[in-house]
Amino acid sequence: MEYMTIYNILDEGVIYYDLIIIITILSFIVYCFIKCKIKIINKFFTYTLLFYASVGLIATLATYFYKLNLRKIYENKDYKVVEGVVENYTPFIDKKQSESFSVKGVKFTMNYYGGFSEVGKVYNGLKVKIYYENGSNKDGSNLILRLDRKR
Repeated sequence: MEYMTIYNILDEGVIYYDLIIIITILSFIVYCFIKCKIKIINKFFTYTLLFYASVGLIATLATYFYKLNLRKIYENKDYKVVEGVVENYTPFIDKKQSESFSVKGVKFTMNYYGGFSEVGKVYNGLKVKIYYENGSNKDGSNLILRLDRKR
């Protein structure tokens, strides 16, 4: 059976432009602390900005290393594969309900907008081959590393 890849974790970039922006903001704040004379009113604003920039940096770095780890799992072929027909497909409607489906009893869930429903990528009865990491999603479900569909 011939398949066409419609999703691959390697297609997602691991360099984030928001990381560059956050580092620039932090550098500017540090520069202001060293070179500028900051008044008391501006100190509150500066500390608040520094706090949120630091939180953003930590969150961005955590996401970066998470995705880097997933790429390593895929490149090292340390994943499971299931091949079969999509069953029990539930499309993404709103934030309260995630997109989900199963293949040969293996359940997959996507908790973000866009998922695989866009342009009819996934639907009941579709023959697929899925490369996945067992239980790596935040909700404990299987994480899709690559999704192939029958041509």
